Amino acid sequence: MALSQNPSLAEVQVQNEYFQPATTSHNALQGMREFALAVMDQMGTYLRREHKRDDMIRFLATDLLKLVDEGERHYFEAVREILEMKGLPPAARNQVKAVPALTRAERILVRNAAQSILAEYAFMGEHDTADYGAMKVIMECCYQAVARGIEEQADLWSVKLFVDTGNQLVDWELQFSDDMAFGLDQEESEVMIYFDWHSLDEIENEYESYAHTLTGLREESLKTLATALVQESSTPRKSADKISYTGLAMNYFGLLEQELRDVISFHEGATAPKKRMWRELCEYLQNEHVPIVSDGIELLGDKLKALHGLRNRAAHGEFITHEEFAAVRALALDSNLLAYISQAKSAYAEQRAQG
Repeated sequence: MALSQNPSLAEVQVQNEYFQPATTSHNALQGMREFALAVMDQMGTYLRREHKRDDMIRFLATDLLKLVDEGERHYFEAVREILEMKGLPPAARNQVKAVPALTRAERILVRNAAQSILAEYAFMGEHDTADYGAMKVIMECCYQAVARGIEEQADLWSVKLFVDTGNQLVDWELQFSDDMAFGLDQEESEVMIYFDWHSLDEIENEYESYAHTLTGLREESLKTLATALVQESSTPRKSADKISYTGLAMNYFGLLEQELRDVISFHEGATAPKKRMWRELCEYLQNEHVPIVSDGIELLGDKLKALHGLRNRAAHGEFITHEEFAAVRALALDSNLLAYISQAKSAYAEQRAQG
């Protein structure tokens, strides 16, 4: 994080916090369990900060993986580095013991938590952002579970996470197999556990599901999408033929119109989106090639035009069936139109930033 030429006091304070190392109350020289708790405690600190240190988060996750994979070899190598940083003589290592160590079940939990964090980085798209909230929740759960302790022979297979607004971990529950021999014959490194997410805030959960991948969309578009998804999920399934999907359809039409105006404006080099209506958007995309968006969906203009009548009926408050609503939803989400728009807008924004 580089300072500007004439940094403000607030900017200096942000940089100081950014580079401030994360401390912990755990003594990493008192066994592998304390070492693991110290690392997880530090990672939690970095994940709670406003400005994230991706380098440190990745380093600490890798450190945990090495600990559970290499055991004492990695622990004593880390001990040597800690002693050097503290200015203590190498002979001080003779006073360090690797025990208490982690149990098999604890090592499996730690490995899966660390792997999930590293996978978040590995599978990020070019314009995606990391889901730090999910990382924080998983690491906090792992820290609390190890601090409480898990029996050596416990056959852990999943973890229930109960999460409230702002990615606050409210509670967690370890799920074990009733058959004690179910997974105990597997190599530790091959045991995969499932982090079962139970959100207590449905709107935020849906919002977070797309906020890190559809990063090019407007904030209000993400909120509209989250609202539509929650409303749809709460709509009764019985007597579907008696339910009007007019409002839901207009949610998708509205956000599509706004986002298509934006991406076309970027394509044209305009500073503000021209107020094109649905028919004009259709005609433009029938006649013009907009990179990424036109490449992603063949004959996009024609597909949008096919929905023109449905859009007008919904705008005038006419009854819209589930099948009709599903058509616009499919174009927006299932065909990845919103994803292509997001990618295109992000690419155009980068071009503008580079001059």
